[in-house]
Amino acid sequence: PPEKAPSMMRNLRNVFRRANLTDQEVRSFHGVISALIRRNGGA
Repeated sequence: PPEKAPSMMRNLRNVFRRANLTDQEVRSFHGVISALIRRNGGA
């Protein structure tokens, strides 16, 4: 739901900060998310 977006974004940001991902992992994850968004008709 839209009203939960700020807390969801904060939670996701915290997860990725803790994950200590490499640049390559970030690029790979970005590709996966982009593909999911395209597949579902955009955000």
